[in-house]
Amino acid sequence: MFANFGLLNSQNDPLILQIPTDSDANFSILFLSKFILARQRAMIFPIFLWMLTNLDNHLPQMSNGQSSQHILQLIDRELTSISLESLAQELGYSPSYTSKMIRKNFHMTFQEIVMDKKIERAKWLLTHSSESINLVSENVGFADKSYFYKLFKQKVGMTPKQYRQAKPLA
Repeated sequence: MFANFGLLNSQNDPLILQIPTDSDANFSILFLSKFILARQRAMIFPIFLWMLTNLDNHLPQMSNGQSSQHILQLIDRELTSISLESLAQELGYSPSYTSKMIRKNFHMTFQEIVMDKKIERAKWLLTHSSESINLVSENVGFADKSYFYKLFKQKVGMTPKQYRQAKPLA
């Protein structure tokens, strides 16, 4: 089964672009990116709309049938206290198997996902609250404030203070 999109080529002739509907989202995005580079005047909105409406069907699935989005929601829910062991228990698998499945589906380790989510939450708090940076660090689950500063600067390219100053309270 294919999703067809009528596009116009440089001679304004119809061009049919077929993307397999059973392909994964990463493949579709890569395919679309290569197509856009090859055809700069292509109308991409229909393709983009199709991808948005079909993305849930193509999210990687864990072996127990849960989508990757569900896994991320579980991590978000318990971000400050989540461990690989508690996530594995929630999913009904061993920590080792859960770790392998996460690495396979996200191409990141469990710890990398948690750290990225903590930094994203810290960025939001820095721009949406007037809490001290130390309190923001604690609120996202960092016990070691110097590690928070170091990781934040590494991931964002500036210190938490610089980030807050660059992005005033929303």
